[in-house]
Amino acid sequence: MGMTLMKLSAGSGYTYLTKQVARDDVTKTNGQALADYYSEKGERPGVWMGSGLAGLGESNGLSAGEVVTEAQMKNLFGQGIHPNAEAVMADAERATSNPTELEKATRLGTPFRDPSENTSPLIVQTSRALNRWLKAHGMRRTDEIPDEVREKIRTDIAREQFAETFDRAPLDERELSAFITRETRQNPASVAGFDLTFSAPKSFTILWAAATPEQRAQLQQVHDDAVADALKWVEDNATFTRTGKDGLRQVKTRGLMATAFTHRDSRDGDPHLHTHVAISSKVQLAVDEPAARESTRDPDRWLALDGQAIYKSAVSASEHYNRVLEAKSRRLGLAFEVRDGSGQDGKQVVREVAGISPQLIEAMSSRRAEIREVMAQMTAEFTAKHGRPPSVKETFEISSRAHAQTRKDKAEPRSLDEQLATWTPRIDAALRAEGSDIPGDTRGLFAAAQQASKAARDHALATPRPTTPEAVDDLARQIIARVSTKRAVFDLVHIRAEAERSVRRYGLSETAESTLVDDLVRAATSAQISTRIDAIDPVTEPDDMRRADGTSVYRRAFSEKFTTTAILDAETSLLEAARVDGGRVLDPAAVDVALLEQTANGVTLNDGQAHLVREMTTSGRMLQLALAPAGTGKTTAMSVLTKAWTESGGTVIGLAPSAAAAKVLGSSIDTSADTLDKLVWHIRGGAGTPPAWMNTIDANTMVIIDEAGMAGTGNLATAVEYLTSRGAQVRLIGDDQQLASPAAGGVLQNIATDVGALTLSEVVRFTTPGEAEASLAVRSGKTEALGFYLDAAASTSATKPPWPIRSSPPGATPPRVGAKRS
Repeated sequence: MGMTLMKLSAGSGYTYLTKQVARDDVTKTNGQALADYYSEKGERPGVWMGSGLAGLGESNGLSAGEVVTEAQMKNLFGQGIHPNAEAVMADAERATSNPTELEKATRLGTPFRDPSENTSPLIVQTSRALNRWLKAHGMRRTDEIPDEVREKIRTDIAREQFAETFDRAPLDERELSAFITRETRQNPASVAGFDLTFSAPKSFTILWAAATPEQRAQLQQVHDDAVADALKWVEDNATFTRTGKDGLRQVKTRGLMATAFTHRDSRDGDPHLHTHVAISSKVQLAVDEPAARESTRDPDRWLALDGQAIYKSAVSASEHYNRVLEAKSRRLGLAFEVRDGSGQDGKQVVREVAGISPQLIEAMSSRRAEIREVMAQMTAEFTAKHGRPPSVKETFEISSRAHAQTRKDKAEPRSLDEQLATWTPRIDAALRAEGSDIPGDTRGLFAAAQQASKAARDHALATPRPTTPEAVDDLARQIIARVSTKRAVFDLVHIRAEAERSVRRYGLSETAESTLVDDLVRAATSAQISTRIDAIDPVTEPDDMRRADGTSVYRRAFSEKFTTTAILDAETSLLEAARVDGGRVLDPAAVDVALLEQTANGVTLNDGQAHLVREMTTSGRMLQLALAPAGTGKTTAMSVLTKAWTESGGTVIGLAPSAAAAKVLGSSIDTSADTLDKLVWHIRGGAGTPPAWMNTIDANTMVIIDEAGMAGTGNLATAVEYLTSRGAQVRLIGDDQQLASPAAGGVLQNIATDVGALTLSEVVRFTTPGEAEASLAVRSGKTEALGFYLDAAASTSATKPPWPIRSSPPGATPPRVGAKRS
């Protein structure tokens, strides 16, 4: 399954480690020590990991593999001090009585901020006033003050504090509310670290649950070694800190301090082998870094981990874990295979242990079906609301909400024996249901997997291996081809993650795989295969401004941006097509008739919609773009456009990036509509019978491509070239500020900027005065426009919004009304 990443906050954030992660999401009973919990429940104790532990010193330091105590976790992740702070302080008190030296003894750099601490004058004065009120009414400090009294006291004190601060009274209630919000806002919590959760593939976990104790120990070791290897990769490639003015210099560190807690089950009680690796945000400069020596300060000082690099490396680290786990599994006679149906619709290829059937995996995944059902419902609701299916990022957000909605409270902790007593009958029943002839059912599953793995190993051995530079280059080109189908611009991490996936099918040794991954990344990023598009500073920095690997400390890790000549050519092709005239042109009188007919049917187009219809039918442009934000009447305009074109003897075909969007488009313009991918598939000679409408394309055809911003640049260029070569005119409908597919790049903005575009900017969906303008302003990134929605919420709520934002920015120009060629 790979690795997921979550930020850990300081202050009370350590309770996530001590109560949830460290205790498998189950709170201990009062007085129960962490070691007792593990002993009673059979969980493995957490252990320390990371080469950064060496910086803690010798006398009170820690070594990898030592058991984690609750006090250590609270110290490091809760307060940002030495894990063994108590012992360090005891030593310091024997050596000195200087308060300053004692206070510094346990520090690891800057202590964490406690978000609960806020001593603003407003809070202090309000607290004192509340206490005075309690005393005046003969009440104790623990007694409850009526809400209306508390609110009045806080408001009166706030008015006084506002006047003292600004030497005037607040202009209105909203300005006063904003002042109260600012003064009572909690301090932002420091980042204590990050939780890297490594989850074994479901098939691996099922095999682990069904194995003998000896086999289970071997599988556990494979998982543990893969986790350790992945963490080492993160240390070597993504563990940086930032120094210098404004933290502009990104410098390597000595490594990480981390705690690892391995758990066996999911929230539904299904087998789920996973390890939480909590890495601390406290790091030290690497001793071999030239940039570390430029500082006149103590090079051993503790600094903050650069979280940006950790987030950037997450996908690569996840795929690294998957690859290493699969490679180490081969030592046990196991092999992984590609599951049928995976890799389709742009999804990643799924690999599972050979011999562990999809039916068995489904039977042992209680929550998976529930999540799928909730996701399907959310996706349908999204499509109905927006008239299009969700993008890749929006689908991920829907998935996250579905996971959260189906998230259950953790069951009571169970020992391994208790868990196996539940899992074994379920596995046996699932095997019987699928007609398995495995002897002994559960106990024979490991041997059956080994037997099934022989065929997978033979297939891997028969696969031609890239043993020559030419073969490596060929595979690197395949990697870039796969990456570039998903995104027009890609990073180094995308290339490395795909390289990690690509080498798994050869069945190489771990060392050979690692070497091949590096070779593939090197080849894939070469000028012969990829085009580097991020700015490269030609200035050569001195040695003390370079990392040990020679890169500049002023260049962020993983900041390289690449594209391909094919994508650049596709963008150029689309721009050139947008400049070509000579297509079929309608008589303006015929267009006017269609507009009048629409009016007679009870729907009158606004000036912008009417202008768009006229331009698209009379310009003769072979490719034309219309930018239509949500709610601007795109559907109505496209319907009239279709009617005008078809009633004059032409044909209209609709295309969209997805089947759901094509269905919506077809129903809205009352004509045939299909997916853009289907057209491209057949243009490129894909198998199957081309749709009949492809044979009807000629100079009388207009093709409307809706949601064009969601289409990949390469596919869009292929389709436009094919359609225009047969005389058809293409009309792209989209929104350049809409969340687009990564594969789309910025081609809509390029066309709008370099050639021009029609723009719908009169919102017709809303009836509330001011809402249309506010929605367009929000689309343009004007946060001031949020005030409209805050005002609306305030009018229906007793609680006023806490910040003074006006419904439209002072001096702002109202959005354009109507369409124009920009």
